[in-house]
Amino acid sequence: MTIFNFLRTYDNWSNDKEVEVNINDLILVLKKLSKVEDETDLEEIRTILEAMPDKQDVLDGSLIQLVIPHSKDLEKYFNNIDIVKRTFKWLLLLGANTNIKYEMTLLCYCLSDSAIVRMMLQLPSSQKPNVDYQDELGETALMEAAKANYHQSIYHLIYAGANPKLLNYKPIGQNASDFASAPNIIEYLVSLEYGKKLDIQLAVQEEKQPSKTPKHSLFSFS
Repeated sequence: MTIFNFLRTYDNWSNDKEVEVNINDLILVLKKLSKVEDETDLEEIRTILEAMPDKQDVLDGSLIQLVIPHSKDLEKYFNNIDIVKRTFKWLLLLGANTNIKYEMTLLCYCLSDSAIVRMMLQLPSSQKPNVDYQDELGETALMEAAKANYHQSIYHLIYAGANPKLLNYKPIGQNASDFASAPNIIEYLVSLEYGKKLDIQLAVQEEKQPSKTPKHSLFSFS
């Protein structure tokens, strides 16, 4: 039996709990969800989950398994990004929690798709990810988005309360604006650091050049 390990966190990421789930349960749920086209068709999946003693672990593990880039076992079920996004939505509707991580947080995996980021940040508080969570290097989702110049995800993170002043754990701390390379993003983030408000609509601004897709990306299945 192959075991999939990930961390679930509680109380705003103050406590980590290591979780072990049978990978076959994750594959079963994800395989069936990949064929669901309408919310009304989720009842069969709910029945399957209710029969599992580790229902929440399976839901949360399925969510992270869906987006990690080396999930080769799943590629035959997810042959286009629309199915991935739709399955992601079904998992959230079934009660999966976004405050989980595998190497990095779920939010960071999804930064390349601003629609997914927005959907997660609009979830009820029990499911909403902590936008200011700092990893072992002290880096946040906002810093990761700045590295790749993801205009829209940066906007959604800021709107959800992400702190642009947070520093990573390097001897000379760096904040989000230090990682950005696009001039308008740097100007926007620096203005926020000093409490200014620029009239910049990053959410609707079309990127002039394709952003660098990070190693961890929701688009690994596309």
